[in-house]
Order: sequence, then structure tokens, then C-alpha cells
Amino acid sequence: MHKRTNKPARIQPEFNNCNASPHTKILASKLCDHMGLDGAMKVSAENQWHGVLSILKEIKTQRG
Repeated sequence: MHKRTNKPARIQPEFNNCNASPHTKILASKLCDHMGLDGAMKVSAENQWHGVLSILKEIKTQRG
């Protein structure tokens, strides 16, 4: 069973500039932290998480 905490989720600064809901930003950030940007993009595409995928594509473009 998961223990709920009141700590705010840690989001990488580059995710704060994206135009998306806070939950979508958190998911994108956590996926990127856990499996890297390319892995997160692959999982997001496979699961048809279009909002998360668009954030990750924007981050990839910013990083160059």
C-alpha cells in the first residue's frame, strides 16, 4: 500500500514552462527521470499518452 505524503512533487525546471496540467508535467518528469527522455517518449507513444508525449517532444527540442 502506498503511503501518501504532502510533499510537492519534484519537477525538473524545464518542465515548468510547458503548457500542460500539473499532473501531466509530473508524469512526464518522473518518466524522464526514471527511463531517460527517449525511453519516456517510447512508453508515452505506446500508451497513447498524447499530452505527456507532446511535453517530452518539446523538452527534446529545447535540449537540441
